[in-house]
Amino acid sequence: MEKKPRTKKDIRRQILAVRRTLPVEEAKEKSREIFQKVTAHPWYIEADTVFCYASHDGEVRTRELMDQILADGKRLALPRVEGREMTFYEVREPDRLEEGAYGIEEPLPENPVRKEHSEKALMIIPGIVFDRRLHRIGYGGGFYDRYLAGDAPFHTMAVAYECQCILGELPFESHDLCPEVLVTEREIYQR
Repeated sequence: MEKKPRTKKDIRRQILAVRRTLPVEEAKEKSREIFQKVTAHPWYIEADTVFCYASHDGEVRTRELMDQILADGKRLALPRVEGREMTFYEVREPDRLEEGAYGIEEPLPENPVRKEHSEKALMIIPGIVFDRRLHRIGYGGGFYDRYLAGDAPFHTMAVAYECQCILGELPFESHDLCPEVLVTEREIYQR
């Protein structure tokens, strides 16, 4: 009997369960290790704007990174879900976020940051699971896929815990986003 291939939904559920078992202190330490690699990367150093995200539901914790971005004198932009689209807004005070779509903290809808005016920018992308070829499965809403459709004028870097990386190839479609680089606490993977 032939084994049925795993679907994105099955893989998403399995890796979310694994990610949610990380003890809080371990997740904090791994997040710090990841962000040390991110902030030492030439793309981060050269960027004047960093598109980031507010961590949610066991994701790599971004609060310290947001504070570091601002301390480094860079512009911080976070996403806000507006219908089926995502718009990024400048954030000067991470404490002023509000609960938005899906229970995720979002910036106030002030000071939009346009991707077409962000050539010296870096985008930090979340995800649930990645393979070694940098295929990505997110939450299934397609927000990052739509936002980055076509040519992005800046570099894209995903962050994840090593436990979110699988050895085999993930199912993917032509419109699925693949970041240029994936940073975990152990490795920096590149396409």
